[in-house]
Amino acid sequence: MVKHFKTMTALVTAACTLGSTLSFAQATLVENGSFDNNSAIPWETPGWWSGGAGTSGVDDQGRFCTSVTALGTNDWGVQLRQSNIRFEQGATYKVRFRAWSSAQTSVVVGAIDETLATPVVIFDSTSEPNQLITTGLDAAEGQLISYDFVAAADTEKARFRFMMGAGIIPLNETLCLDDIVVEPPAKNILNNSEFNDDGAGWEVPGWWAGGAGTSAVDDDGRMCTTVTTAGTNDWGAQLRQVGKKLVAGRTYTVDFDAWSSADMIVVYDVIDEPAGYQILLENKDVNVTARLDEAPVHFTVEHEVQQNSNEANFRFMFGGGLVPEGETICVDNVKLLDPEGNSVIQPEEPEVAAVHLNQHGYLPNLAKVATYKVIAEDYTTARDWQLVNSENVVIASGQTTVIGEDANSGDVIHQIDFSSVTTPGTDYTLRVIEGSDPVVSHPFDIRADLYELLKYEALSYFYHNRSGIEILASVVGDEKWARPAGHLDDNVVETFICKEDPTADTCRTADVSGGWYDAGDHGKYVVNGGISAWTLLNQYERSTSLGRNASDFAQGSMALPDSETGNTMPDLLDEARWQVEWLLKMQIPAGETLAGMAYHKMHDDGWTGLGLAPHEDTKTRYIQAPTTAATLNLAAVAAQCARVYETFDADLANRCLSAAETAYQAALDHPEMYAGVPEEGDPNPERYTMTNGDGGGMYGDDEVRDEFFWALSELYITTGKQTYLQALKNSALYNRYAPDDPTPVETLPTSLYHWGNTNGLGLMSILTRSRDTELDDDLVASAKSLVLTMADNFVDYANQPGYNMPMDSTELDWGSNSGVVNNMMVLGVANDITCAQDTRYVDAMANGFAYLLGNNPLGKSYVTGYGENPLEQPHHRFWANAENADYPTPPPGVLSGGPNSSHATTGDPVSIARIAADCPAETCYVDNIGSWSTNEITINWNSPFAWVAAYLDEYSDFGLASDALCQVNDEDDQDENENDEDEDDNHQKRRGGAGVPLLIGLLLVATRFRRNR
Repeated sequence: MVKHFKTMTALVTAACTLGSTLSFAQATLVENGSFDNNSAIPWETPGWWSGGAGTSGVDDQGRFCTSVTALGTNDWGVQLRQSNIRFEQGATYKVRFRAWSSAQTSVVVGAIDETLATPVVIFDSTSEPNQLITTGLDAAEGQLISYDFVAAADTEKARFRFMMGAGIIPLNETLCLDDIVVEPPAKNILNNSEFNDDGAGWEVPGWWAGGAGTSAVDDDGRMCTTVTTAGTNDWGAQLRQVGKKLVAGRTYTVDFDAWSSADMIVVYDVIDEPAGYQILLENKDVNVTARLDEAPVHFTVEHEVQQNSNEANFRFMFGGGLVPEGETICVDNVKLLDPEGNSVIQPEEPEVAAVHLNQHGYLPNLAKVATYKVIAEDYTTARDWQLVNSENVVIASGQTTVIGEDANSGDVIHQIDFSSVTTPGTDYTLRVIEGSDPVVSHPFDIRADLYELLKYEALSYFYHNRSGIEILASVVGDEKWARPAGHLDDNVVETFICKEDPTADTCRTADVSGGWYDAGDHGKYVVNGGISAWTLLNQYERSTSLGRNASDFAQGSMALPDSETGNTMPDLLDEARWQVEWLLKMQIPAGETLAGMAYHKMHDDGWTGLGLAPHEDTKTRYIQAPTTAATLNLAAVAAQCARVYETFDADLANRCLSAAETAYQAALDHPEMYAGVPEEGDPNPERYTMTNGDGGGMYGDDEVRDEFFWALSELYITTGKQTYLQALKNSALYNRYAPDDPTPVETLPTSLYHWGNTNGLGLMSILTRSRDTELDDDLVASAKSLVLTMADNFVDYANQPGYNMPMDSTELDWGSNSGVVNNMMVLGVANDITCAQDTRYVDAMANGFAYLLGNNPLGKSYVTGYGENPLEQPHHRFWANAENADYPTPPPGVLSGGPNSSHATTGDPVSIARIAADCPAETCYVDNIGSWSTNEITINWNSPFAWVAAYLDEYSDFGLASDALCQVNDEDDQDENENDEDEDDNHQKRRGGAGVPLLIGLLLVATRFRRNR
């Protein structure tokens, strides 16, 4: 009903003072608007697009300042912004900030959702009266600017941004901003504030404690109560709503209109009855002086709430004489306003005891260790545990081993070792008896075929991420993962120098189609692609030289297109070839400037957004400058290719050997062409040839002696040339892990290798081929000593109290899980070459896999599709369902990068906002698609993951890899030594025997490779 009252307003404030239990968020949708600690994180600072240029950063007064030296062509070419801001259509938002400028400057502020097919502007200050900044940079207080905006659409993915390009900030002028706040609209958490439909949603007075009277909505739409008997208590007559949620630390506003038939005090409060009738807010001083036929008194009362509640009741109390007998009180437009508006703040969940373990399961013949996270104050007493099968029968029991506080997780833990249980079964659970109740683990299996499917699904990652080819549903198993070929125009791509200087002698186009997309983006990188291709080729070489599972990856064994499963090549080599062919295309051809060198990478000119299939990418792509590191990556992998593919494709093998030797010579001729940006004061800044990191990872590297060692190792294994052997022995890395290490080594690194430290790859290749290729004894002995020393160190880490990672986890870097699987590869080769009679190396591998699949402080499986709490939101532009429902969820078998304890300084806005800066290393992780610093996925992480899954699956079939295999190889050695005496000294085979037809069975005997010494 239309109301004809003219409103009077009274402002009353009050606060209750109860103890606070939880922290609360400020009423602003953007973070760090005051640029605390001289940091702009998590703001995305100007990227200087569309021709704009300048500088930006936090100045010594804590303001964010931007100076423009080139205007550019678009206002959006210079942006200070934050992403993933939620707005509600029709709601009013208040934007407040302080600003300074060196000259009269406009300010343009707004929000836009660019994740939709057609971007939607949420609000934009260009539609408001223009506000000019006239306060100079030296003023103590900046000019206060404010806007009120009505959001044009609902979104959870908006970017709030200041735009400064195309002359908004004049040329050579500066704008500074500080104290930026985006206030959400206060949200009324009461229902039916206007008492429509006879007051539905409200409980009217029940007339307890002797009270009596009537309540109803009158003709003017007010809720009116007349008291006929006062009763003995104020709560005897209540008008209320129940079940409201209040958060400690917020200041709520009670807002309503009131009338009365006589002057009286209206009393209201919010009370949590289940919590012992605890009062959260109350007021006893609101005097109602407006008569029933007059304009109401409008009350707005603020209350700071300092107790959390999920079961709070808001109520007016009219009993016990608060409303005198015979008198009437009316209220309307009653609101309880939450100042945080539509921002979502979840109260912290209490810690609970938990049993963490490999949620997928354990192999019968290897270590089985779980971790009990203790919450009780008494943690020094061992607990009883039980292993229960699917029929609820206890099949093993014991007591936990007390470990205590684990610094790398922050947990107080016990361990449970049930390795003695070898009985296969499904849906086992571990129970730890804590008081009268058990703490129960996720279900898991014990069975030998645990990784039989995973080893293939981990390899399928590479087909899914092929560039330049249609991804077929018949191969990937579901239409949602099928897609058209992406980036077909990669067959004609310009070098980046063409953008800046089309006349440069290095401006050219090249066909760089094919290959694998590197990670969550659509870039392709030689230094990351090189180690990834090497890993797949090494998996093949290891399977034929040291292992017994080569038939698992033979022709027709993997999910690949018919043209590949139906040829004569092992499927594992079909997949690796897709990348090898691309690597060859990245080599500069003869006759061109810097011929023989390899381009470092190629990618989009600017970062693309999430929710983008490769074929939808319309950005211009460029080839980045060549580097020594990329060239040596190409030399190493091409040399490996030459020996692996000789039997299956002689033409490819010959092309690879030629490319490898050409690349190695080119690197010798250009040994200091580095990726990255020189440090200030570098005496030779011209050495840094690639500085464009916009749109693709930098992969900077100015130490290439490790790449030289790797390339030399592969070339020597393939050709047997003494020049390569001598260069290896003269290398700064011979008998060392790092160029500056002493000999013997005193300090061990945490890992043997990664993409930027590749000499360990050479050691692994030497040992992988040492059984079936005649190599220099001293070189093999050196490689063996270095690898076994590292492997023993990884065993020690895996056996330390904690979550049994085969790696030091005091600090964890970006992609820490790749360190785990790389170290597990080293353990596997160590197990092979020692013919170990115990399981120490493979037990450490099993512990590493258990860590990845749930035996970690987060109880998280870092692998999609595996475990009860698996990875769900990897950072990937196509598997982006978490960002946009039009795109698919990820397929199974994908490994996340994992915890990153450096996220506070190098991380993304999501990880910075959601992970404590001082988090224990193993907990610095969030499963969120926006967290590229903890949740990205890459080819060089999934390749060793696939290698290890295949190794453990082989081990589960054959047990100790030693006895039979070593006996056969020893016998083979004798036969070959006898044959060596009859071999023509002038006969020289340049490549090994990895490609000979395979004998399928328990034993695969590789032919010995001989050459003229």
